Amino acid sequence: MGYTILQGKYVVKTVFLGALISLSEKGAQLQSPHSLELLINLKLKLLIEPGLAIEEEHIYAKVL
Repeated sequence: MGYTILQGKYVVKTVFLGALISLSEKGAQLQSPHSLELLINLKLKLLIEPGLAIEEEHIYAKVL
């Protein structure tokens, strides 16, 4: 999985790698070698096999 940091409505160009290690209706847990500041917004890009994906899948999240 890759993720970028959002600043307002704008996406920072750096893509960081991480792993989504848990997911529920109320939250998720992301594992990454980079530390993240509280309350920043993220755009997560799910890495799906090309034959399975119809379009790119993204999840928007806030660091708590």
